[in-house]
Amino acid sequence: MPAPTTIPELIQRRAQERGDSVACCHITPNRGWAPTSWRDYWREVTRYAAGLRAVGLRPGDRLAILLPTCRAWDLIDKAALTIGAVVVGVDPHAPAEHVQTILRHSRARAVLARSGESLAGLDSATRSALAIVITLEAAPAEATGGVTLEAAPAGATVAWTLDALAELGAAGADPGPLPGPKDPAVLVYTSGTTGTPKGILYTHEQITASCAAITEVLGPVDGPSRVLCWLPLANLFQRMVNLWAAAAGCTVYFIDEPERVLEHVRALGPVTFMGVPRVFEKLHHGIQAQLDALPPIQRTAARVALWVGRQCAAYRREDRPVPRELRILRALLDNLVLRELREALGGSMKFMLTGSAPCPQATLEFFEVLGVPLLEAYGMSENIIPMSMNRPGEYRVGSVGRPTSRNEVTIAEDGEILVRGLGVFSGYEQDPDPASRFTPDRYLRTGDYGRFDEQGFLYLTGRKSDLLKTSTGRRIAAVRVESVLRSVPGLDQIVVLGNGRRRLVAVATLDRGRPEFAAALARGELTALEPGLRAGLAAAGGALAPYERIAGLLCVREGFSVAGGELTANLKVRRDAVERKYVDGLEDLFKSTEQGTSGAEVTIRWLA
Repeated sequence: MPAPTTIPELIQRRAQERGDSVACCHITPNRGWAPTSWRDYWREVTRYAAGLRAVGLRPGDRLAILLPTCRAWDLIDKAALTIGAVVVGVDPHAPAEHVQTILRHSRARAVLARSGESLAGLDSATRSALAIVITLEAAPAEATGGVTLEAAPAGATVAWTLDALAELGAAGADPGPLPGPKDPAVLVYTSGTTGTPKGILYTHEQITASCAAITEVLGPVDGPSRVLCWLPLANLFQRMVNLWAAAAGCTVYFIDEPERVLEHVRALGPVTFMGVPRVFEKLHHGIQAQLDALPPIQRTAARVALWVGRQCAAYRREDRPVPRELRILRALLDNLVLRELREALGGSMKFMLTGSAPCPQATLEFFEVLGVPLLEAYGMSENIIPMSMNRPGEYRVGSVGRPTSRNEVTIAEDGEILVRGLGVFSGYEQDPDPASRFTPDRYLRTGDYGRFDEQGFLYLTGRKSDLLKTSTGRRIAAVRVESVLRSVPGLDQIVVLGNGRRRLVAVATLDRGRPEFAAALARGELTALEPGLRAGLAAAGGALAPYERIAGLLCVREGFSVAGGELTANLKVRRDAVERKYVDGLEDLFKSTEQGTSGAEVTIRWLA
């Protein structure tokens, strides 16, 4: 049977083939898990689809979903796609100005939000452009225009609750014909790390091809398996994970409190776990802190087990056979020590997957030794098919894997990564000069630098927008320096700056998970932390060239956040936003470091 070429076809086929299997589970008010079979899932999707059509949504219309990750997000997404509408994901935690920009730019005709209050920050012009407003909660009439379908004049806003939409669909309305492969499906907005978000339109064919490529890499799973849905659905990554789960026969669990996701990992025992590098850094540090707190004999046993694991991993990386004695010792210690550590990941984890930014080498190596490899992948908003992925059982730590099918990846003379294929976009929405994004032979210029090794694994070496050029003419990849500095005990989030300056400096937040740092922050005795930080920076500097080492460190009390504007919705750092926010402290730090040499002690400043 040919592979599905539209999203509704994929879901419908799964319902036909595995009707009684559990498609997803969501948390009930009493904090239990409620399952939904594939048959019931498709029934709900078609009911909502019929309801959307009944309230006036038509093929090609843009429906913006302004909700946190939840089951309703997923169902309405599939329902809108079933009638041929285009779904626009919008981060509900973004500033009102950001939300307004996307709603206007996307020409959204309908919106799904938690309540009418969620739209209170929009100006009248943006609100009046929304012909259909759907809310999870009932709201006062004046919150969304207060008119009914029958009484509404042409172009007026019609307000419905999700329950009312379901009732309309259950009344026998026809959802209409399914869309075709070439029909538009989703309008994705870039994360906005370098400016205003840009819209990218993708078709059903491109999305299902991406799902197929991911399935080829990750492969089938053995028996019923669980996958967590906890990342923002406004970003397409989690939606693609959910589609892969459907294709692979996994059950999706909707997590309504992302901050508690690691508790759910331990309780549910998913087969895989996917997230941004920062999540895995915190998980790594958390497990390490637990090891450090063990009684002496157990702590020593754990350290020996990890040391043996590192030796075995080193042999594997060099494609050399692991000596028999080391294999026997590894198996013994794995059974006695490492297996217990893996229980922190639920006990069923086969591998983990990360992307969006480089992950520190120490974190990648730690999970490899633990027996649950953390696989890095490489993708970008402008290509819906992941560019390259490490595969379970076939990976290289520090690389982003081999190119996936349907992608042609090559390296330009200057080192920039180029790609073309089915998943590559044709240009941004309302882009006046789309051709400038491509080479004459239609390769997309990614803006990333990279190299291939002899086995065909791709390594990222920097990004054009993150390349710092110092006043001495050096070009330095800030991301690489940041990755090294994350190994410094006590540092959490790090941004390296120094464009046009003689020396580099960094802005860093502190790891409050470390008792000594939490206590010092609480007491305001921050200078007591300086000797330890300097020692850590000196050790990390050994992995950097002299001109890559930072001369100054600005430590700030508050962590970077989406609400604060320093992070995008998928937790990428907005470098320019950090520089603007701490401009005064940075200017003072740059001045104090200008006269130093690359071997001088790091100047540390504390920002209250």
